[in-house]
Amino acid sequence: MHYGIEGRVAIVSVGSRGIGRAIATALLRDGASVAIAARTQSHLDDAAAEIDVLAPGRVAAFAADMT
Repeated sequence: MHYGIEGRVAIVSVGSRGIGRAIATALLRDGASVAIAARTQSHLDDAAAEIDVLAPGRVAAFAADMT
């Protein structure tokens, strides 16, 4: 699926697992750079390392509580 976001930055909350992680992966595949956020830094680090393989240097992970 193409979202027409190549070269843009997407912010994905709860990006370390589940649907958020799947969305971050899809956005990377479509050419966006992605900032993922979640509460647990270790989960973020694991997710960022795995999806960074798809687009090296285009993933940033930030611990944040958005409640």
